[in-house]
Amino acid sequence: MDRLTNKVMENAKNTDSLWGGLWFYFSDGDRSIIIHGASSGCETIFIDGTKVSQKHSWRISSEHVFNYQGDSFEVMFKTLNILKGLLKVDVVKNGLLLDSETRDTVESVMGYTSSGKKKNSWLVMLVPTLCGFLIGFGIATVAGLLLW
Repeated sequence: MDRLTNKVMENAKNTDSLWGGLWFYFSDGDRSIIIHGASSGCETIFIDGTKVSQKHSWRISSEHVFNYQGDSFEVMFKTLNILKGLLKVDVVKNGLLLDSETRDTVESVMGYTSSGKKKNSWLVMLVPTLCGFLIGFGIATVAGLLLW
């Protein structure tokens, strides 16, 4: 087993985080289906703790097709809204939709404000963007002074 598989086996429930990505939990009778979408673009699917599919994707949608114990599965990731961070995962078994879940990435990762209202994704992205701008501006200024 690799490191990520060990992590899934050790923790009954993994929590969503900005760097760790989102975790989706489905069931198929007695089977446990855990789907992980990492912020690095790595998508991994586990059935009963066994990694059955993994790939990297930076596209708006991606699909995993695999067989497990005689059943055919398709798992589809689809970004519904980039600005709001809406991600939908569909699990299809033998051609029939088994389950589907849509998650708000900002809500899952950042939670709610103290007033109980959802944080706006543009506000959450504003701080890192401004920090990046200021750091870049500082580096460019220092480099300009050294070259002048």
